[in-house]
Amino acid sequence: MTTAGLTVLLSVLSVSADTTSVQQDSLPVSSGTPLTLQECLRAGLQGNLDLQRTEVGSEKTRAQLEEAKRNYYPTLVASSTFQNMWDKPVMYGAEQGSTWSLTGGLTLTQALYVPQALTGIKMANKSLELENTSKQALREGTIQQLAVLYWSAVYIEESQTTLAKSHENLVRVKETVKSMMENGIAKKSDLNSMDISLATLDANIEKIQDQVKSQKASLLQAMGRDPNEQIVLVDRLSVDTRATNNKSGDPEKSSLTLKLLDQQIELKEMQTAMTGQSRLPTVAAFASYSTTGSSENLDFFDTSKFTDTGVWGIKASVPIFDGLVSNAKQAQNRIEKRQLQIDRSKQIIALKKDTENARRAFVTAQSQVDRQISTTKLAEETFTMKEQEYQNQVCSLRDLITADNSLVEARANLTAALYAEKTAELELERILGLLLQRAQ
Repeated sequence: MTTAGLTVLLSVLSVSADTTSVQQDSLPVSSGTPLTLQECLRAGLQGNLDLQRTEVGSEKTRAQLEEAKRNYYPTLVASSTFQNMWDKPVMYGAEQGSTWSLTGGLTLTQALYVPQALTGIKMANKSLELENTSKQALREGTIQQLAVLYWSAVYIEESQTTLAKSHENLVRVKETVKSMMENGIAKKSDLNSMDISLATLDANIEKIQDQVKSQKASLLQAMGRDPNEQIVLVDRLSVDTRATNNKSGDPEKSSLTLKLLDQQIELKEMQTAMTGQSRLPTVAAFASYSTTGSSENLDFFDTSKFTDTGVWGIKASVPIFDGLVSNAKQAQNRIEKRQLQIDRSKQIIALKKDTENARRAFVTAQSQVDRQISTTKLAEETFTMKEQEYQNQVCSLRDLITADNSLVEARANLTAALYAEKTAELELERILGLLLQRAQ
């Protein structure tokens, strides 16, 4: 195999290899724990640290909801005041007899009508819904990221297999050259050319092995697992496991971005209503009990010196004028709501365009695979023919190596087409809202 043929394959591999970020040298290529794509997605959703952080954020939102609810619970306050005078008080020249006093009591308050508190509970519930939708969006993005990393690693492994098959071919050709040289048919230069091609091929196979290790480490890191863990990827890029072009769904109904915008619009409406409710009256019921005692001597056990008081009632508070601050806040909220509505309209237009592009890209990728399957079959037949022709001294060694280069290029292009088909399928599933089903 010549340097030109290897350059073609390595340039195809560079698209996937450049996406790796973690370099590891201790991962074996063919030993470790088997890992299917579905197992990868499930484990990745459980171990992904970004998702775990989002779950903590959801717990915080639930705590805020509980806080909003408890603002409507009754409150009970106990209070007590003790006073001791340095000297007896004097009034109109007469000395008074009490030098100490003690007051204690309980006050119970229950909100009866507080519109802002009720709206606050609704807003907390809506915030929890928004948090859950955001978490779904992150799960969707994580699934796509993990799947792309998985297929990228498989892609590089398949490319390594392509070079390994070429290596087998060239070793077999080398043995043929040696046999022909012993019979005086082939030249020593032919054998030297084979040695150079095999040495170059071996060096590039080692490079790809490093890329496989690095890509697997990136996958494990995205799963929240030790990048040094040894895994074997089970699913392969194969013409026998291709997806059919029958995926359906309603992007507008399944779009998490639109759902988030809708929830943000509803939340903004609640904020506007809550601001207006600051001008409404609030009503609360209260009940209190207190006891007061005073004396010249400090004696807490003399009940005759204490006087009890109990009272209950309803208190109403009516805002009169707030300087029109609430009007200004409502105007701001209405403007922000309108901005969100415009963003939603823009998103619908973009979603229609993205859906059409994703469907077109998937169909194109499928056509490319079909074309490369035919090309690969022709390249395999051509190499077999050239190998026989070389043995029969009908073609030169250069023609045989050229046929091997064409076969390597065809197989590499087929692998690249299968990988492109997988990534196009993932993007289409994301737009149609089907990605979350992959991890079920």
